[in-house]
Amino acid sequence: MAANLPGQKMNQAEQDPDDTFSDLLKIITFIAITLIALGSWYLCV
Repeated sequence: MAANLPGQKMNQAEQDPDDTFSDLLKIITFIAITLIALGSWYLCV
């Protein structure tokens, strides 16, 4: 059932451009947080 959820989200994203933008924003935010975390970890080590 978990495999069906991403498919449904993708279908909704195709219907609503706002959802696509919010998903893209989540990805960009995730990458930014990851880079900050890795950067702080690198400085600490």
